[in-house]
Amino acid sequence: MSFSKRHIQPRRAQISPAKRTRPIVVSLAAAGAAVAFSIPAGAATAPRAVTVAPAASAGTASALAAAVTATPAASGTRAASATPTASAGAASSPTATGTPVPATTPTPGTTPSPSTMLTPSITPIPSITPTSGTTPTGTAIATPTPAPTVSSTPEPKPTTTHKPARKPKIYWISKHTINVDNRYLINPDGINETMVLTNVGYGDNFTVQTQTRRNGGVLASPNFLFGCSWGICSPHRALPVRIRHDGDPGASVSTAGHPRGMYNANYDIWLELKPYLGGQPHGAEIMIWPRETPGIGTTAGDPKVRVDGALYWFIHWRARNTKGSWNYIQFRKVHQVYDLRGIHINDFIKVAESRRLVSKNWYLQSITAGFEIWSGGKGLRMFSFWAQG
Repeated sequence: MSFSKRHIQPRRAQISPAKRTRPIVVSLAAAGAAVAFSIPAGAATAPRAVTVAPAASAGTASALAAAVTATPAASGTRAASATPTASAGAASSPTATGTPVPATTPTPGTTPSPSTMLTPSITPIPSITPTSGTTPTGTAIATPTPAPTVSSTPEPKPTTTHKPARKPKIYWISKHTINVDNRYLINPDGINETMVLTNVGYGDNFTVQTQTRRNGGVLASPNFLFGCSWGICSPHRALPVRIRHDGDPGASVSTAGHPRGMYNANYDIWLELKPYLGGQPHGAEIMIWPRETPGIGTTAGDPKVRVDGALYWFIHWRARNTKGSWNYIQFRKVHQVYDLRGIHINDFIKVAESRRLVSKNWYLQSITAGFEIWSGGKGLRMFSFWAQG
């Protein structure tokens, strides 16, 4: 069965133009209000302005004023709907639809009453606060989604593994000397015994490693040497120097260990008639003993002298050997100590000079600090030596 266009078109000829009304739905999206109203068809003969004041919404700077003039069309009753557009900053707005008001047929030649005019229906929509400095437009503006903040965790620094410090090397000294700080020498000085010493890291220290057999006399005299002795000289020496011009020579040393045997700790200071570098000195030998084991010599009948505030036994005689003779002068400490530090050598020289055992015209040849060993002595230590002249 077929239909022509005539069968589906509205029957316009059967409706009187005077009785026909056209509902018009207008949606206003502005200032946060939606308005829907109907205009009767008879309003075409007497158009008038209709002002609609929407409800105020928060953040709206001004109210909306709308003037609407409606003229009915010749066509039949139709419903039109509009979807409000979103203002700036809004993602979407609800759709407002108007509800038609029942139409009234005005009497010809009369003016429609206000009751027959537009009756608006206002539906509030959420308020939209425009962004400062922007102008609202009919096109929705998408708000960019902020990129997530990624906090970078710093990579841990590699852990440095500290290697254990190397132990200082131990050096064995027997028939040679070693240099200490490019200023002193360590000399094993085995007189009648092969003496073996150990030194740690070329420092100012040595330890006796030989157990000397008992023989009745001094077998070894290991020592620190500053100056010259029997042709052996320390580096960068300032000696020999004439006593009257020697300034203020001094020395300092510490000792440790108390093994079995017979020995002493001492300073041994040699004075020579002339500035000889080798051989047996013939001036004087001044020895200062801070400590010794029992049974070495005697102090009976010897006087005591005070030097540098400390009390010493003062002993002297004329020593001899196959190489010559010299004045032997001994200062033996009354109260023994392990350390004898910061001594002033000229104070001891003056005591000997006052007894006519030394002359100012002689030369200070060497300053040594060490041990005289008669027997035993293994484990004796000497360290922290310094001397100046």
